[in-house]
Amino acid sequence: MGYVFTVTECTVSWKAELQDTVALSMTEVKYMAAVKTSKKALWLRGLVKTFSIRHDSVRVHCDSQSSIHLAKDHRIISG
Repeated sequence: MGYVFTVTECTVSWKAELQDTVALSMTEVKYMAAVKTSKKALWLRGLVKTFSIRHDSVRVHCDSQSSIHLAKDHRIISG
């Protein structure tokens, strides 16, 4: 898993690590990575805000269409 955060085209934070959770599919792996990255993005947005820097948008990119679909589907599937 890895991510890079930029503000006005300058890198402010990055990380690359092995995932510490076992997943059953690549969709699940990429989904968990996107969730972890989104949490970090929200934290960084709050930090930037404390310095009175206005930064309204946060964009998370994911290269897995199935993970993006899973993230957008808010229904709970019961079997």
